[in-house]
Amino acid sequence: MKKIDLILVDDDDDFRSSISDLLELDNFNVRRCASLAQMWNELETKQPDLLVLDVLLPDGNGFEALAKIKKSYPFPVVMLTILGETQERIEGLSEGADYYLSKPVDYRELSLVLKNLLRRYEDLPQDKEPQWQYNPAQWHLFTPKGDVIELTAAENKVINHLVRNKEQTVSRDDLYLELGRTNTETHLRSLDLLISRIRKKILVSSKDIPFKAVRGVGYMFTAQVTVHEES
Repeated sequence: MKKIDLILVDDDDDFRSSISDLLELDNFNVRRCASLAQMWNELETKQPDLLVLDVLLPDGNGFEALAKIKKSYPFPVVMLTILGETQERIEGLSEGADYYLSKPVDYRELSLVLKNLLRRYEDLPQDKEPQWQYNPAQWHLFTPKGDVIELTAAENKVINHLVRNKEQTVSRDDLYLELGRTNTETHLRSLDLLISRIRKKILVSSKDIPFKAVRGVGYMFTAQVTVHEES
């Protein structure tokens, strides 16, 4: 059975360790984070199936992070806190939290909540095309399943220009200029090789290519994509 990929963000070492160990016995693969910085790094590596996020963290507020997450990612988020105030729950739910638990947390309850949320999300009608994710500062393109495509500097320039002009045909001349080159036979071949390398990298993780060639003109990025500006 495929394990459920979970990111757990909590700065309490004992809690993080004990709850993770128990969840891993219940078919979860837990990626453990003690800070928001670690969480963002994990999200850049691969999107999880679910995320559990503490409110009070050493490098930021969980509610503020939740608002950013919900703008860019589709997975369910469960908020944790030692604060049991109604206002805290209202704030978390208003920012898009899918569930809210107060500490101390029983791992059996957390496990059931997570599995029910995942089942609910999987049962939702798929009325939207799965989204690609792109971080130009990190030179990373993510497939809809969350696999990371690491780009070179030149590949990143091409993808960035295509994404910024999504659903518009970008001419070869424009791509030459973006790469700091001129329209010559040599550069024509080098651009073709560059595009071919990007395709091969993507096909390792995805059967779908998010851009297409426009015969005799250039290329067009056609897939749904979310751009992350954070470095």
